[in-house]
Amino acid sequence: MKQYYYQKNGKSYGPLSVDDIKTLGLSDETYIWYDGLDAWIPVSESPDFKRCYTKENKRKFPIIIILCIITIGILVVISGIIRQSAHNNDKNKYIEYPSYSIDPVDARIIANSYTDINEDFSMYVDKFYRDLDFYGHRPLKPSKVIIKFSDMDRISNATHLNGVSYGYNDDSKIEIYINRSYWNKATKAQKYWLMYHELAHDILNIDDLPYTPDNVGKLMCESMPNNWPEDMDDFIEAYHDLFLSLFDAQSV
Repeated sequence: MKQYYYQKNGKSYGPLSVDDIKTLGLSDETYIWYDGLDAWIPVSESPDFKRCYTKENKRKFPIIIILCIITIGILVVISGIIRQSAHNNDKNKYIEYPSYSIDPVDARIIANSYTDINEDFSMYVDKFYRDLDFYGHRPLKPSKVIIKFSDMDRISNATHLNGVSYGYNDDSKIEIYINRSYWNKATKAQKYWLMYHELAHDILNIDDLPYTPDNVGKLMCESMPNNWPEDMDDFIEAYHDLFLSLFDAQSV
């Protein structure tokens, strides 16, 4: 049986069988020798191992890497397209850009507006209509719904605003912009209060109530203490009183 020797780091190792050499995973430039050779030769030039070290086999590993990189790139692109499509669907449902003339402050609010697909404003809209239905009010839901965040804290003459609505007396749309910094620190009750206040403007065409002691605690009061509502019970009582007063007015 032929015996083989190989060199590594200036040292010779062997004797080894042909199977032993194959299992070592030697690089194609490792030198080997066996009886009958006049000098050491690279293992890739030996007839016994040439098939294991062809140029095709040497290129196989880099080609696999390239194919994997291309595949991953394609998957990333496809994933991005899917996410963008989902984002666009959300925009088509709850975001549009207005095309009418407004004053400069409102224009800046809209220009600085943006969406967050992680915030589901449709939940508040749907609940508002369900609550209206419970109290006997069934206004038509417009096909055009715009609800977006805006960095009002960066806009002169708008820093005091928590939210604004532009669908008042226009039953063809709901258009609301929310101050992002307020929303980020607002409690659950405060978020519901703000959304119902603005939706009441756009859907029910209700005016603000002046800030007076008698109006503090009412849903449509134009300004509220920073800690109001204190909990969901305050919010529920406020929209209950508003919707009930609408029902009473319609019954007259």
